[in-house]
Amino acid sequence: MENKILENALLFAEERKSIYTGCLHYKNDKEETRDVIPLYENVLYAVALVSTLSKEKAEKGLLFLERLFHFCTDNGFVSYFHDFPIVYQDRTNALICLTLTYFLEQFGRLIPKASRLKVEKVQSKLVAVLEKRPLKEWDTFIFSAALGKKVEMEPKTLPEFEIYILCMLLLGEKIELPWHKELGVYAGPLTDTYYKEQFSMPSIVSQLVTKGAPHSSALRATLLAKLPVEDLISFPAFDREDLLIHQDGDLLAIYFGKHSFVAKGELEVVEKGDHLDIFAGDFEELDFFFSDYLESKVLVEGEKATAFYPKDRIELITEEKTLSICFSAKTPFVGHIMKGNRLNQLENVERNFALFDHKITLKKVLK
Repeated sequence: MENKILENALLFAEERKSIYTGCLHYKNDKEETRDVIPLYENVLYAVALVSTLSKEKAEKGLLFLERLFHFCTDNGFVSYFHDFPIVYQDRTNALICLTLTYFLEQFGRLIPKASRLKVEKVQSKLVAVLEKRPLKEWDTFIFSAALGKKVEMEPKTLPEFEIYILCMLLLGEKIELPWHKELGVYAGPLTDTYYKEQFSMPSIVSQLVTKGAPHSSALRATLLAKLPVEDLISFPAFDREDLLIHQDGDLLAIYFGKHSFVAKGELEVVEKGDHLDIFAGDFEELDFFFSDYLESKVLVEGEKATAFYPKDRIELITEEKTLSICFSAKTPFVGHIMKGNRLNQLENVERNFALFDHKITLKKVLK
């Protein structure tokens, strides 16, 4: 696991590294911008290089880290190079403080004394800065972990879960990962992301429990790469290995095999084996998306169709499983079946002229 995390982190870094600056140019996973240089991700890149314990890479990582220290002002680190010298975010400083604390713990005895003293000086400066700041609750949680203190928090989103997992594991605390091992999908609180995406988003969770992939989450997991965290991780028990019905508020994500079926609305789902009854509240138009690949298809009462009515049996057919669904609602409706794209496909310019989902739409009709 440790080598794969580092491998993924360094592969991701190489994809985003500029041949001109030697820095990672990165803002978020949706943007391919080459204009923005973030401090935190670049500090993680330096740590990843040192973590390889290769003499050449470690020396390169230490030199790069010392270059980044020039962007630490009297008020801490700027979030992006172009912000210098104005510090806008406490989160950046809390995360870098956490990173440097555990970097020193893991590698302080292995790096040259001169380098260690420079890291200790910057880390102490960040502690002094953050102690004076009125931090938000999650920034306080991160900073407390940097000081070796555990603070009780309840994560409600994937980004919060990532921070929670990182800090708790660094503190040596046992945690339960929100992950369905058999299906290989995230099973924690949902956000709109899960309505937009075809699959569970790559995250620190997926990097820890699967081989992962080159992604920013691997970079964020760098500090965990050399730690024996397996004994600290457990997984929740689920009723079924082949099906996950994951509902959170108005968001619904159903996973089976290699496919996802998602919707956003006032919904109630009743499971009866491989059959689902889905009851919807009031709506004008309600969209469901079923991933269209590996020869998946949608049938109505066993036949190809483009329309259906309440109580008709809709079959979602894949190589691994057939899942049948009956829709009913407070609102009178007619159902339509077509090809379409969930939101993330529409936002992806490169995919504007291709369709990646079966789209099932319930449209309100007048009585």
